[in-house]
Amino acid sequence: MAANSSTSLTGVAGAAVTPAPSVVVTDQNGATLGGVTVVFSVASGGGSVTGGTAVTNSAGIATVGSWTLGPAVGANVITAAAGTLAGVSFTATSSAGPAASLAKNGGDNQTATAGSAVQVPPSVILKDVNGNPTSGVSVTFAVASGGGSVTGATAVTNAAGIAQVGSWNLGPSAGANVLNATYGSLSGVSFTATANAGTAASLARNAGDDQTAGAGSAVSIPPSVIVKDANGNPANGVSVTFAVASGGGSVSGATASTNSSGIAAVGSWTLGPVAGTNVLNATAGALSVAFTAASTAGAAASLAKNAGDNQSGIVGSAVSI
Repeated sequence: MAANSSTSLTGVAGAAVTPAPSVVVTDQNGATLGGVTVVFSVASGGGSVTGGTAVTNSAGIATVGSWTLGPAVGANVITAAAGTLAGVSFTATSSAGPAASLAKNGGDNQTATAGSAVQVPPSVILKDVNGNPTSGVSVTFAVASGGGSVTGATAVTNAAGIAQVGSWNLGPSAGANVLNATYGSLSGVSFTATANAGTAASLARNAGDDQTAGAGSAVSIPPSVIVKDANGNPANGVSVTFAVASGGGSVSGATASTNSSGIAAVGSWTLGPVAGTNVLNATAGALSVAFTAASTAGAAASLAKNAGDNQSGIVGSAVSI
């Protein structure tokens, strides 16, 4: 008994190979023999056969009904046996079938500074219907929301079925960013990332400038500042120091941290005891801004002679002072 068809085949995992393996049986003189029973059986690879028991035809040929390869990529072997004759083995190497699923592999739910790239470039994995990685497939990555950008928007899956975008730069505004990955008609996947404000780049007055209050009393609106990053996003958690620059007043809550809106306010600002101009500085690192307030005299608290006491003059006339 000898192989009638190629003993080295290729196919798709989980699919039938073509042509179906066949053998030829001859007598000792080389003449073909009909009516010989040949049994085909899977030796390795996990596949299956139909028509595993075949009878040689008039040309001495017996063909298996079909040979379906196992679901995993790799080598498959089927053997043909007929009584005490030496068996014949057929080997088929299976590869992954068409991509049937697209899933996230890495790089989801990250956090980065607005306008900068996430640390782990998002990647996807493609597999065939049997779960084998599918290589050589082009995946497209595109920004869905957030205003960012990508490099390497079209990536090809490697031997492990993985395709990775070159880089994903988040948009300039703090908040949610979404990146989509698609391939053909398969359901796409979405990656999300949160963009946070960057380091403080600007410090400006928010409220409480150019107020007026009585000398020695607190202004009605505690001065506050707003801190933003280079992209104009409010910077949260930035420490701001408030200090009297002139006027002799005082503050409470001199050190304040910006809130989620980038705003930090002094606890209170009490003006100096002398009527005039008061100045309060607010600083955050190398950034600074000044607030001014005018202090006025308070309510009358004392009455004293100023001039014109102990004078003399002519009766009926006005004193000189």
